[in-house]
Order: sequence, then structure tokens, then C-alpha cells
Amino acid sequence: YTINGWREIMVGIDDTDSSYNFRLIMASDPTKASIALTKSSEFEKFKIGDRIEISPESMKISKQIAKHIKDNGGASLIIDYGQDYIQGNTLR
Repeated sequence: YTINGWREIMVGIDDTDSSYNFRLIMASDPTKASIALTKSSEFEKFKIGDRIEISPESMKISKQIAKHIKDNGGASLIIDYGQDYIQGNTLR
């Protein structure tokens, strides 16, 4: 989260003499994903410098499951094995 709102961290090419081929870069402008965060009140609690990990595909699947349960009844158990604190870099 920046002074200018949410920004997406992306993978870019590292063209220095580093032994790594990639580096993390922050998008200079809002992306579709970061704009969606700005519109959601549940993300207002964060402070400048905070980072969160979002999985759009997981959100899509969760909504499909919820719709199926609403239409047909039933229940769902979804487990996230993540940590209960903000992590710096989870890219592996």
C-alpha cells in the first residue's frame, strides 16, 4: 500500500550483472487488481507500506462454490495454510 494507493508487485527482468534473472518491481500505475482493492472497504485498515497477497483465481473459485451452495444447499470448508501475519515476500 503506497501513498498513491495499492500497487501490484510484479516480476521483471533483472538486466544487471546479478546471478538472478528476475527481480520484483512495483507497478508505477494502478493495475486492474490494485484498483479492485481500492474500491473495497475491507482493505481500508492497512497502512502505507503494508503488503498483502491476493489470489484472484482463488476468489473466483470461492465465488463459484458459494453460488453452488446457495443454489443447491450444502456447506464448504476452505483452508488457507498461510500465516496469520503480514509476510514480506512469498514468491518462490
